Amino acid sequence: MAHFLAPQADLLWDKPEIEYALATRDFVRPLLLKYRTNVEMGLPFFNVLEAALA
Repeated sequence: MAHFLAPQADLLWDKPEIEYALATRDFVRPLLLKYRTNVEMGLPFFNVLEAALA
């Protein structure tokens, strides 16, 4: 369903991503990374934790 919405309209978060953002007290960097990836590549399910480990 997320693929049918406008690219900038919907960013999807998994529980571990939210827990990480709360633990580091930083939602801005993951949010910007998710947004940029969604707009540029059309990936609403982008996982910032997997990107950080790669």
